[in-house]
This record gives sequence, C-alpha cells and structure tokens, in this order.
Amino acid sequence: MNPQVEPKAEKASEVGEDIPIEMVMQKDVTTISPDHRASYAAEIMERHKYGCLPVVKDGKLVGIVTETDFVRCARLLLEMLDEKEATASS
Repeated sequence: MNPQVEPKAEKASEVGEDIPIEMVMQKDVTTISPDHRASYAAEIMERHKYGCLPVVKDGKLVGIVTETDFVRCARLLLEMLDEKEATASS
C-alpha cells in the first residue's frame, strides 16, 4: 500500500490540532448594531437559521446574541405570564 494514501493513525483529539481556525471560520458574517431591538435580531437569526449574531458598534465586536439568550428571554417572559395568571386567579 502506498504510504501517501494510507490514512495516518491519529487519536480523535489530535485530528484538528494542525488546522488553523482561519480555515474553518466564517469571514463574511451578518452583524447587528446594539441599537436594534431584540425582536429584529431574533427575526434575522430565525430567517437565516443562525445560532448566533455578532453585535458590532463602530466596527468593534461588543457582544454576541445567541439562541440560548432568546430561550432564556422566552422563559423569563413565560414565568412573568405565569405569575400574572396566578395573581389574577387568587
């Protein structure tokens, strides 16, 4: 067997060690300004099926909004509705 064709035996943890992050990262990304409403960010993420959206101000990254952030927001809003309903029924 040709040694150049034979796969090298590597541990799973070593497979990505020699791959620079630049080769796997996205460079042309959609961003949002911190001045936009959260609902607009959610709309962009939903429409494009993004898991996160970088928040940029004056060309600098100031944060990242993620799906988890919106799940937490939904939970808090649902808890507020639950509390309101519990108060109204007592």
